[in-house]
Amino acid sequence: MTTRARTRRPRTKKPATPTITFVGGKMRVRMSEEDLKRAILDLCKTMGLFTLHIRPARRGAASDDPDQPQRWETPVQGNGKGFPDLTIVGGWVMFRELKSDTGRVSAAQREWLERLEAAVADVGVWRPEDLHSGRIAKELTACRRAMLAAARQAGRPV
Repeated sequence: MTTRARTRRPRTKKPATPTITFVGGKMRVRMSEEDLKRAILDLCKTMGLFTLHIRPARRGAASDDPDQPQRWETPVQGNGKGFPDLTIVGGWVMFRELKSDTGRVSAAQREWLERLEAAVADVGVWRPEDLHSGRIAKELTACRRAMLAAARQAGRPV
């Protein structure tokens, strides 16, 4: 009996798929945090901005019991719990926490945002409506313009 090696199909990214609804005559964009993150990362890549997103890893069950579900855990050292979802580098560094339209900022996330803001960092929370309204594109464009201006001033190619 011969065995054949299984070949994997390459993974393709799904495009961000918002759901648009109308509530009380006002348009609402329903989008998961994952879809929002994907849309922002694509936008940053198009603009030439550097990004960092630390993905959580699936870890084994909390005990030796195989019936116990696996848990999500981001292995970090120090005070990593609650660190913002995205770090974006252009003309300055931006730290953004991403939330769905119903998501809430946790106490650990709030503490990180407050400490970064106290250190004079550009921090904020982005939601799907910010993508739809153009707020995210506006903030990223300003960061990109500052990056390009600094590169020109330093004589680096843009």
